[in-house]
Amino acid sequence: GALFIAIIALAGWYAGHGCTWTSLIYGLTIVAGGFLGSVIDSLIGELFQAKYLKPDGKTITERRFEDHGENRLITGFHAITNNVVNFVSALMASILSSLVLLIV
Repeated sequence: GALFIAIIALAGWYAGHGCTWTSLIYGLTIVAGGFLGSVIDSLIGELFQAKYLKPDGKTITERRFEDHGENRLITGFHAITNNVVNFVSALMASILSSLVLLIV
């Protein structure tokens, strides 16, 4: 996904400015940021995201409530849902990518 966005962004930059070192740095930063975001998402999801066991004792789910009942928390924290993980990983990747561009 990040590679596709980088290609579109670079095509727009190239149309207006031509191929420059700046466009290369921006493109690589977009791709690296997307990759970093996916790694951060996986790590936060595995370490902190709430995972629940359904009453059948066999099925693991992300949902706290299902079938008119509450599932039992087995790992993670109630407050850290998949939406929280996605938000935090996107925010962290964006901040880190921005810092790279400020340094370069």
